[in-house]
Amino acid sequence: MRPFFVELRYTPSEIFRADFRDEPGRVTIQHHDVTGTLMIPLARRSRFNVSLSRDRHAYRFRDNDLLAGSLEEVHETSVGAAYMGPLNEDWSIFGMGSMRWAAERRASRSDGRMQSGMVLFQRAWRDGVRLGVGAMAASRLDEHPLVIPTASIDWQISDRWRLRTMRGFHLFYQLDEAGKWEAGLNSEYHSRYVRLHSDGIAPDGVFRSRLIVSSLSIAHRPNPGVTLGAEAGFIPWRKITIRDGEGDTVFQSKTDTGFSAAFTARMLF
Repeated sequence: MRPFFVELRYTPSEIFRADFRDEPGRVTIQHHDVTGTLMIPLARRSRFNVSLSRDRHAYRFRDNDLLAGSLEEVHETSVGAAYMGPLNEDWSIFGMGSMRWAAERRASRSDGRMQSGMVLFQRAWRDGVRLGVGAMAASRLDEHPLVIPTASIDWQISDRWRLRTMRGFHLFYQLDEAGKWEAGLNSEYHSRYVRLHSDGIAPDGVFRSRLIVSSLSIAHRPNPGVTLGAEAGFIPWRKITIRDGEGDTVFQSKTDTGFSAAFTARMLF
């Protein structure tokens, strides 16, 4: 057994222009995410992962004098660790913890720090089906921490169909006998916090973006160490909120429905 594996992943993505519903203007969002993960196999089919992620994203606001020039350079750094392994013949455990720093350029990185953690117990229900139950906790900038129960399904429906629900809804279909092509139907909820700098529209405040995205994906694995993927998404709901350092709302609006696209290149060696 190899002592470790290294995975490198690069994902550029864009949420295309969408108009605000309650305020004038529109917004486009661009992301560039680079992640490196060290995977360490352990005894009894267990594994320990350590990851480092760096995300740069830019918000392009148009036709809104208040937001013009804001959030054009946001940096997010995340470090995390995860463990997965069996407890006995029927039960296994997945646990993870991470620390994240998200801040606008010139804002304090330490003021943009958040932590999160999750533990999930999974049970082999029958052949091809694993059910999980657990809890997730996360801190949020200038808001009370969030603690919610979680549940999951990992179901190998057939040789080609698979359903996973641990982080959203993901239904995969293997397109060829060799398993080099796979299509997916996905739906996820995303929430992002960013600490703002001291001389902007909301001094030392917080930017929050929440959205639901449903997407179709395609992935190609020419060999076990390389995966190339593309994804086209539909965003039926999104809400953007900006609060200043005193907690007062400076800007809040939903956007019209929109679209997104993402590409992924992954190497494992």
